Amino acid sequence: MIYNDDVDIFCGQRAQSMVVRFLKGNIMNSVASQAISDQPLDHHSEGNEHPSYPSKPIDLVHLSRQTFGSKELENEVLGLFVSHSRQCLNRLKTAETNQEWRDILHTIKGSARAIGAWKTADLAEVFEQKSEQLTDEEKIAAVKDMSVEVESTISYIQGLI
Repeated sequence: MIYNDDVDIFCGQRAQSMVVRFLKGNIMNSVASQAISDQPLDHHSEGNEHPSYPSKPIDLVHLSRQTFGSKELENEVLGLFVSHSRQCLNRLKTAETNQEWRDILHTIKGSARAIGAWKTADLAEVFEQKSEQLTDEEKIAAVKDMSVEVESTISYIQGLI
């Protein structure tokens, strides 16, 4: 949902209930840990740099800004993230090509950035960028890492809505 401030796509699907413009916890295996450590944290909301991840999985200030302070809209967007990110994880498990792998991870990254789930977005970005270099075993581990991270974010969301 964050592509150039004017795309209303969540996990490759349009959010049909309303059109909304949307202007990095868990223990990871060595593949994810190494991948994350190679990436700069310089692409977060409004050009702000975060030297480390916030203590919460979602940047609530960013989310509130993206939903114009509307709790109802915030809950709907978070609900969409929950359902669509799980769909994306299921698709990632069965991705057959590197392009499909990259596309799914790109979608997770964008959806996570839209709600301020920086760690989730950054992990997806790392795996997206390294898709050509990962062995099949590393991809299996990456899917597990992505699943743990997304489910952690979802668990936090469920405490909010």
